[in-house]
Amino acid sequence: MMRKITVAMALGVALATALAGCGSADDTASPSPEPAESLATAVTQTSGVNLTAVIASDVDGEDATGLYNSTSKLARYTVPVSGETMQMIFAGEAMYVSGLSDLAGQTMRMRYSEMSDEALCDLTGNEPMPLALLAAATEVNSTGAGSYGGKLDLTKARASSAGGQRSLTVLAAAAGDRATAVAFAATVNADGYVSRATFTLPGADDGADVQYDVTYSDFGLAADITEPTGADVIDAPDEAYTS
Repeated sequence: MMRKITVAMALGVALATALAGCGSADDTASPSPEPAESLATAVTQTSGVNLTAVIASDVDGEDATGLYNSTSKLARYTVPVSGETMQMIFAGEAMYVSGLSDLAGQTMRMRYSEMSDEALCDLTGNEPMPLALLAAATEVNSTGAGSYGGKLDLTKARASSAGGQRSLTVLAAAAGDRATAVAFAATVNADGYVSRATFTLPGADDGADVQYDVTYSDFGLAADITEPTGADVIDAPDEAYTS
């Protein structure tokens, strides 16, 4: 995954088994779904439940661990950064950053509308953005039981929030003429949920390709996430958006 694993870090903040053998000899086995149909079904099912996510970082020990609530559309991530633990809550069109000593116990609100394209060139947010990418698959092949690979079209990916959609637009622009054939691989577990997805995102890190790897688990767990409010919430200063 890109070194700027989250928007805050980028800104330098101090971020169905086929049925066979049943019935009489005249019966025929139910056909297995086509790979594209199977993956699309898994994406839809996974998008509709609470889950945890682990986004791999290219820095040892700095993976982002997240929790997503499919009803409230809120997400909370924690990332170890230079000996500290940064927490981010993604809610609507803003991100709330806390846990860093520079914030002195306060929570900083950063609005997507104020962020640079570079900062938005990420897939961490208040919805499982990798699932939005898988939903834009144009070529899907089965590579084994529950395993899929193929190509997706970044220009066709759609997010439910304005900030998320802008992130996808930025990624598509960075990919240039390769945006319509982005390589991916996905794993679907025995319960029909997407448990892992990897992508090669063209040009996403200052022109260099990025390997993005996310693992999903704990499908349907309780996910208590609240958007921060109160006097301890401060708006990010202008320099936070430009540094």
